[in-house]
Amino acid sequence: MVERDDFELLQRYHDGELLPGELKRVEALLSSNADARVAAAGLAAIREMENGEGCGPPDDAIAQIMAKVHALPPPRRRWSTALRNMVAHAAAMVSGTSDGLAGRESRVEESMSNRSKIVWGISTAAVVVLAGLWIAGVLPPAPDGADATIGAAKRYQAPQIAAKDVAVKDTEAQAFMQSETFDRLLKDPNARKMLGNAQFREMLANAGLNAALVQPEFSAALQKIASDANLARIFGDAELSAALSKAELAAALANGKMQAALADESVEAAFNQAAIRGAFADDSAEVAFSNANLLAAFSKAGILQALRQAEFRDRLARGELQASFDSAALTQAFRDADLQRALKNAEVRAALADVQMQGALAKGELIAALSSAAFQEALRDDAARNALVSAEFQDAFADRELLASMQAASLSGALQATELSAALTNAQFSRALAASELQAALSNTAMRAELASSNFTAAMQSAAMMAALQQTGFTAAMREAAFANALNRAGN
Repeated sequence: MVERDDFELLQRYHDGELLPGELKRVEALLSSNADARVAAAGLAAIREMENGEGCGPPDDAIAQIMAKVHALPPPRRRWSTALRNMVAHAAAMVSGTSDGLAGRESRVEESMSNRSKIVWGISTAAVVVLAGLWIAGVLPPAPDGADATIGAAKRYQAPQIAAKDVAVKDTEAQAFMQSETFDRLLKDPNARKMLGNAQFREMLANAGLNAALVQPEFSAALQKIASDANLARIFGDAELSAALSKAELAAALANGKMQAALADESVEAAFNQAAIRGAFADDSAEVAFSNANLLAAFSKAGILQALRQAEFRDRLARGELQASFDSAALTQAFRDADLQRALKNAEVRAALADVQMQGALAKGELIAALSSAAFQEALRDDAARNALVSAEFQDAFADRELLASMQAASLSGALQATELSAALTNAQFSRALAASELQAALSNTAMRAELASSNFTAAMQSAAMMAALQQTGFTAAMREAAFANALNRAGN
């Protein structure tokens, strides 16, 4: 005979609901107990019925089943009566009529016949299998009539709900949830508290992010970001976060010259113009503004004034090395030594002839920005200039809130802080910071507060959490309903 606790263990095994450490108990039970193997086969048969198509019963099938129940031999009155009650109760549960069962099997038969054929095909078969196991002495007797065995039949009455809600479909996740590490997680209140947050589990569904979280330096960087609204907004933006995964661009944003340029109103006004952003995102901008002679020329008041004239810009676009104008001021500007040296460079001439560059030079906002000492300093700095001409930064300039975060006076100091600067120079950490799951978390105020809290610190210091983060099954388990259910049960 199979003990009641062992039978319930087999039921959980077939439902995919085993708790940590129970798989070994199942294996030991099946290897040592022949009745357990029979019971397991019966439960497996029921599961196959669930996964297959139900079939309708013959017209007199219910009557035949009930007749056989009544025909059970009298010497074992106790189990015969219990079995009749069991089948009657189970049938009533299938039919949805549980009142007035005692001595009224005809009502049961009638109500069962009125149920759908699919429900009958699965549920009645489950009752018969379980009843057969009970008759054979494989299953333990019910302590209260037939209620316990009826519970088992009822369990299979609606298997599709249990499978959807608690079954673990991913084999790696299932293996993890039967491991000692999972058991330790459930017993760790700090880890359990953080993992109880659905969005935190969603964040941990990224293997690369988990690999980074194993390192204390990354956890410290993440807390630094989460605790600063401006940093969180920047790293919560997909494109800018991707840009910051490139160490040189991250360094540029922390660059004092870049910060001074971002804080300059004329620079902000310039990059509010789509035409100017488009020109700076084009390769020609990098070529043009990396030329020291051109930058020197564009810093001079006379040339900046000349750039406001279409005739002057047209001569630059044509790549002329010598030009005469009716205006002496334009002629003098064109003959400027720095400008002439710049124009001797074929790449510079091509860049100035670019349609987008010409459109940008026609904008008064760019002329005003070029007049700014802060902008000129930024353009002369390789890191700052590379950032200004990157497509990711151009998109950030178009977002008012994001630009405001980039302009924050505290940003430079925050990016240069030990916790964050170390992370930004680590390729693995930079990639993890660009994970979409992390961006979603940083965009959520409540989740950001959790990441900045002592709860997160305590969870990341948990030995069980550190062990779990290094297992692929843990990553897979993050999206399993069974994982959340186990956490809830452990917390109650």
